[in-house]
Amino acid sequence: MRRSNKVLSLVLASALAVGLLGAVDSDAAKKVALSTKKLTLKVGKSKKLKIKNSKKTKWTVKSGKGKVVLSKKTKKSVVVKGKKAGKAVVAAKASNGKTYKCNVVVKKVSAASKSVNEAPTTAPAVKTAAPTTAASSAPTAVATEAPTVAPTETPTVAPTQTPLLEGQFVFEGLDTSWIDPSKKLVAFTFDDGPIGTADDRTSMIIQKALHDNGCHATFFYIGGRIKEGETTDEIKQAVKYGFEPGNHSWDTKSVSVYEDEDEVEKMEKILGDTSAKLTEVTGYSKFLFRAPNLSYNKLMMDHVGMPMINCAVDSKDWDKATTEQIIENVKKAQDGDIVLMHETERNTAEALPELIKYFHENGFEIVSVSELFAMKNKPLIENYVYDSTTKEGDKRG
Repeated sequence: MRRSNKVLSLVLASALAVGLLGAVDSDAAKKVALSTKKLTLKVGKSKKLKIKNSKKTKWTVKSGKGKVVLSKKTKKSVVVKGKKAGKAVVAAKASNGKTYKCNVVVKKVSAASKSVNEAPTTAPAVKTAAPTTAASSAPTAVATEAPTVAPTETPTVAPTQTPLLEGQFVFEGLDTSWIDPSKKLVAFTFDDGPIGTADDRTSMIIQKALHDNGCHATFFYIGGRIKEGETTDEIKQAVKYGFEPGNHSWDTKSVSVYEDEDEVEKMEKILGDTSAKLTEVTGYSKFLFRAPNLSYNKLMMDHVGMPMINCAVDSKDWDKATTEQIIENVKKAQDGDIVLMHETERNTAEALPELIKYFHENGFEIVSVSELFAMKNKPLIENYVYDSTTKEGDKRG
């Protein structure tokens, strides 16, 4: 009997070994490969790169980091977007430990292609009046830069678009289709994040209040606080909700401390590093900028390279205003104004439901900065400072 059991055990072990070997051979037979070894795309355009038979994939830009941006990374694919003309190499480290490379060529957009504004082309309803165009201080638009969108059952044909002005910014995630153009508009902005995604974090309380009430906002993030984990998850959720991410420099130190031309490189590095962090998380390549402490100088006016967003209304939450004082201060906002708040302040989070209720009851939509300027048909130009759509961008410092 014992001999029979031994024989049976040997037979079972042999069968198991054969099965395992067969499984290994089967896995080995599944060849890991990229969908293509060469991608060609134009600046501003995107293509999806796929990988077969990899259970886990790490996507990176091996060379030419300023030429392309990677977004929507999964174990099976990644979206590659052309940022600047030139060559780059995208690498995929597969679950078999090997690295597979794709050579990317980014081509300049032709003059003919540039003649059409790439901002959203959905047309406003016929019944709505065209917003007024910008006036003199900053360069002005000839026609609609990013058209408004009215809820309508019979959308009109999109108007012919005009070229972007020199230095004009258009947010890549801009979508005004949800905004009622008959309403007054105010842009809410929140500084000093990200601070995390725990339910009791003021960042999450603010995001939820906005999202649940059909509002958008712009969040200006500090580059040095963007780290893999809760803080990047916060930004990803903001983007998912339709909020606009912005650049708030690398830390809370005023950028205006850089005053001499020989300090330009230092200034550009802290701003560039912050934008690079935001790009890594969001996939967007261009951002609005808010100066820490709202402090400006001439060097910034020449070299920041982004529209600078100030405010028409200051909540004073940074100065430890009470919830009631914040409500009173923000209620002063008029149609076209930008409001300054901070996502780090508990009193601001507590004030927000009352503020949303007040503005909605008084005929306002609460929007992001880019949405505000698009709906008001006002261009945002790099190196100019903006408080509101009711006055022109200017140079300060």
